Amino acid sequence: MKKVMFSILISAFIVGCAGKAMNYMTYSESRPVIKATPDLSTVVIFRFMFYGAPWVFKHYVDGKLIGENKGRTWFMAKIKPGKHYLMSHSEIVATAYMNFKPGKIYYLSEGAVIGLDRVRPTGFGPLSEREAIEGEKTYRYLEFQSTKDAEDMDLELYKQSIKDYEKEIKENPAGFKDILGYDGV
Repeated sequence: MKKVMFSILISAFIVGCAGKAMNYMTYSESRPVIKATPDLSTVVIFRFMFYGAPWVFKHYVDGKLIGENKGRTWFMAKIKPGKHYLMSHSEIVATAYMNFKPGKIYYLSEGAVIGLDRVRPTGFGPLSEREAIEGEKTYRYLEFQSTKDAEDMDLELYKQSIKDYEKEIKENPAGFKDILGYDGV
């Protein structure tokens, strides 16, 4: 009986680790040159960790989908400058409130930890330009397929994520010091 239960648990774990397919991204062998655009902000998000690689994280700016990623990948998005909520969603939502400036590039990494039924994002951290260039060469590039109808974030989840984030900042402002002070390159 113990062997049967162990086999069932292992099978469930393997199925659970299978992850999900990306709906809006494709792997691309041609990597874009990352350069600033005078009237836009450039956000480049790296997920370096192999841990939890199959799980897809969806990324939003103010609730609008800008891309998805898996472990050991990166993507970039051009966004309108200004103050925005940047969010990464899997089992939970990791949030950062940033003031994106025109003509700047924001290199960000994100971590992952095991959740209840999938891998969850741990939040964003700034990267140096040198770290980003190394990641750009080492990891796979994902390109957003804007021809598909992108699903925006659920409005209630978006509002709750902002409330949770603001509460976390009040309780632990030092934990957000790096990302709050990051001004891009």
